[in-house]
Amino acid sequence: MNKKRLLTLLSLSSLLTITSFTVFYADGSEQDLTGSPVDGPGTCTYCHNGGSGTLTPVITATPAFGSGNTFIPGTTYTVNVGETGFPYFGFDLEICNKNSRVCTDGGSFVSIVSKCQFHAPSGRYPTNVTHTAAIPANSKASFKWTAPSSGNAYIYYCINGVNGDGTNSGDQPKSDSLLLTPYSPTDIAAFSENGSSFGIFPNPATDILHLTYTLEQPGKVTIQLYTVDAKKAADLLDQTQEAGEQSYTTLLPANLSKGIYFVNLRVNDQMVIRKLLVR
Repeated sequence: MNKKRLLTLLSLSSLLTITSFTVFYADGSEQDLTGSPVDGPGTCTYCHNGGSGTLTPVITATPAFGSGNTFIPGTTYTVNVGETGFPYFGFDLEICNKNSRVCTDGGSFVSIVSKCQFHAPSGRYPTNVTHTAAIPANSKASFKWTAPSSGNAYIYYCINGVNGDGTNSGDQPKSDSLLLTPYSPTDIAAFSENGSSFGIFPNPATDILHLTYTLEQPGKVTIQLYTVDAKKAADLLDQTQEAGEQSYTTLLPANLSKGIYFVNLRVNDQMVIRKLLVR
């Protein structure tokens, strides 16, 4: 569906003016220019240009996305938007569920943390996140986002580095995209969210971990700790046990970083996994 673009000048501060497009779909809903398939793909280059230097967009998350830009389905992340190379910047961003012109939000937008706002048009169009004022290069805009329970998420963004001279010349927009895929441990023969007899407490944990589980038959039991990018962080248990209820207490490694981990319980050829937050 074609958009009607209306050019407006937005005075964002006494030190800096960032100009941008306000974009409307045919149904009257407003949208911004992120470079996504929904946006045309339109970007900030319609208005901003001429800047010298090297603009480097920086998209990070807390907890961090895994190796290869993976996410844990259903997990809430604080997404941070920043840049280096220019004194100030503005941005537009979408997270879509498809790499196509017909798409909606990939995951859900929870709340604003700092220096940005949500714009959620009616209908099938994805939510936009954009700056509320000029953002210093040594700062960042942040928002909370919950990853989808299934499928990929496509981040489309345009970051505009500006020199602060009050005009839209001397600026340098840069658009890019980031594919996020669900995390799936690479060495698991059988992944199960069942196995309710496998208990972990406390969770979140700091230094001591108590594990409880029930064995239907004797077998070799291994319990291992993995990072979100499928790297083994620690071996917690490796022994043969009799059938019945089991209880095991262990110390977490002293050098273990804070964050999200997976505790993998393997009994013979069966695997059960539980998510663990370390603080």
